[in-house]
Amino acid sequence: MMTAAHFLARVTLDSAVAVAALALPAAWVIGRAAAVGVLAGGALAIVSLWWLARGALSMSQTRFDRSRWLLLASLRFVAIAGAVALVLGTGLAHPVALVVGLTVLPCALTFEGLRSADDV
Repeated sequence: MMTAAHFLARVTLDSAVAVAALALPAAWVIGRAAAVGVLAGGALAIVSLWWLARGALSMSQTRFDRSRWLLLASLRFVAIAGAVALVLGTGLAHPVALVVGLTVLPCALTFEGLRSADDV
């Protein structure tokens, strides 16, 4: 049986490998902005996942105030949106490549979820 920590580690590894596998050809075919976009999107998605997992873990282990959870979740969205705005505003990343990097995580979550369901 897979633990939550093991699942999180596998999703992180899958996402990192997929982002790297997408960033290399993006850099070669499209250019530096595409590679930076894929890498930035993937990194933001992974950081957001870990932040969310940490909050869920602390909420499950202690008595956690709902208003505090709402505030922390809102701060997470503001921080991610700010990072996306910074990366796009500076022109370092291509917007489509950033979205591609962000979509790697849901694919890895789906893959590992189906994989762990098959183990049961």
